[in-house]
Amino acid sequence: MATDFDNLIRSSKPAVPPTARDGVLEFIEAHGAVASSLGPLRSFGRVAALVVLALASGAVAALFALNARAPANDLGDLRARADKLDAALPTQSLVADLTREGNRMDAALTELETARYDALCETVVALLEARDAARMNEWRERHIAHVREHHAREADATVSALREEIDLSPEQEAEVRKLLADAGDKAVALIGSYYGEGHGMHGMHDQFASLANETGRELQALLDSQQRERLDGVMIVGSAPEDWAPSGEFRDGTDVDVWMNWMTVSRE
Repeated sequence: MATDFDNLIRSSKPAVPPTARDGVLEFIEAHGAVASSLGPLRSFGRVAALVVLALASGAVAALFALNARAPANDLGDLRARADKLDAALPTQSLVADLTREGNRMDAALTELETARYDALCETVVALLEARDAARMNEWRERHIAHVREHHAREADATVSALREEIDLSPEQEAEVRKLLADAGDKAVALIGSYYGEGHGMHGMHDQFASLANETGRELQALLDSQQRERLDGVMIVGSAPEDWAPSGEFRDGTDVDVWMNWMTVSRE
């Protein structure tokens, strides 16, 4: 009997013959008293192992029976719920379509933001250019108005001085007045060019010097030899930009700005 127990323990597996538990119980009933010798203790250990094995095999069998029976409906419900969830989830192609659409919308929004930023920059630049253009136009008008007003007075003073200095005839006086008026118009044109597209143009000194030399030559052509000798080297109009500066008699801040701007560029 002991050998059978040993073999049974060595070959114990989850699937135990149905008669195992009956044999164990019969053995326990037949050997209810445990002796104090080593032999009975060894036999008792084998019996205990068989009891545990039998009970364990019953628990495993019950577990398999439970898995085979009770969870069947639960498993079906879980599968049904999983199918519904799977049907509700987007397919791989739909996810790809949504991803592409999202990327397209992101690109469109980026393009829109870029366009709005560019439009804002263009608007700001246009406003600044319009402001600068309006300011330059006001400066030019004030400068030109001053030049016309003061040049007219200076032309009268120049004609009077020439009349006394070289004894101009009435015909010569008329020609000189016309010459000075033309010089004033040319100076105004140079000033207007500076405030226009040629703002900050170089060579202003050369241009005003050229205007003064040209006016001097034309004056010499109106005089006789004696008058030319007496006016040798005399310039009747200014030869530098500062000679055509705006008024230094300031009425407001704009006059100050015009004057300071012109005097700054006239040093170039």
